[in-house]
Amino acid sequence: PDLPFMFDLNMYTYLGVCLTMTFLRKYAYTSLGMSFLMGCLAQEWCCLLLQWIPLVHCSQLKEMFKQVGCPYGANPELTQFENFQRGLSCTCTSLSSNGGLPPLQLRISDFIKGQYGVVAVMVSYGALLGKVNPQQMMLIVIINVTAYCANKFLCVDYRGGVDNTGSLYTTHIFGASFGLGCAMIVSGKRPSENPDNAPRYQSNNYAILGSLFMFVCYPSFNSYWAPDVLRVFVATSTFAALMAGGMFSFIWANLLYPEGPTVMHLQDGVLAAGVAASTPACMFIDPVGMMLVGAGGTLVATLSFRFIQPKISDQDTQGVTSLHLLPGLWGALVMQAVTVAGIDRNWITLQNSEQLKSVMPHYAGAFCPSAPPLP
Repeated sequence: PDLPFMFDLNMYTYLGVCLTMTFLRKYAYTSLGMSFLMGCLAQEWCCLLLQWIPLVHCSQLKEMFKQVGCPYGANPELTQFENFQRGLSCTCTSLSSNGGLPPLQLRISDFIKGQYGVVAVMVSYGALLGKVNPQQMMLIVIINVTAYCANKFLCVDYRGGVDNTGSLYTTHIFGASFGLGCAMIVSGKRPSENPDNAPRYQSNNYAILGSLFMFVCYPSFNSYWAPDVLRVFVATSTFAALMAGGMFSFIWANLLYPEGPTVMHLQDGVLAAGVAASTPACMFIDPVGMMLVGAGGTLVATLSFRFIQPKISDQDTQGVTSLHLLPGLWGALVMQAVTVAGIDRNWITLQNSEQLKSVMPHYAGAFCPSAPPLP
């Protein structure tokens, strides 16, 4: 069942994201070649870390709960998270008894999960285009992927944060923040005034082609991490947001830009809608609501490109602040609002809410039925 996802994510990463890096008029070939090289290294390193980190954590859990025994009973004196950890210690795979690593599994799913680390690296690279050489970027890739895997494990796998589709803790916001932090260190004096730091007609065509590949594959990109029973729902929600983003990108650009909308505004707006939909797509929002999420993400991106991006162009070559960071934060705010209004307070009715436990495994006693609900 993961085979179609591998094809879609390969298109998203190595065709879509890599081609969007080719917009610089003089360094298009270099950007494309470096993107491909970074993608191969990042995917290999991410595949290893995503297996090593859970092995070490499982060994710690088994040592922590070795006196409890398996199967375990829900302890009402413990928190839901502690009961979840006890259950995980009975089912997870740990390091071998002699302290060595067990044989690694290289399945299609492992390569797919590694590609999300590649996307985080590519997002970071968008702020570093034209500022680093290949050797420096390889070092950044190793550090970036290590931080990505550690951040994903701590926020999602360990603490149970809801980020099934990757915009909040992991891919978009993390990649943009990491890249901007590196850019603040390596950026020279006024790089935005360099005549080579600009697109040309041919390079823009390749970048737009990359955006089209990303658009086609965005539903698969957003739905892979979702629980199996919700993949179709997440893909549909993402596509609804993308449709609204494609339409409203022209509307917002026509209102905010004196020269009117261009195809570049469409490119940025559609991708921003997909980023905004990444986290809330799994939260049982109606299709009309997801269209509003996509339109809002496009508005945030357009406002940022119009007013914020000119002020930070020295630190952000591609505009990852406007395309990934701010739309990702908008999606996170929507996620918080839906959680409060639809789950904590029941002010609104959510679609497919019976699948809530598959999205929030630590919520409402999913792994501890006898425990009282969260206050």
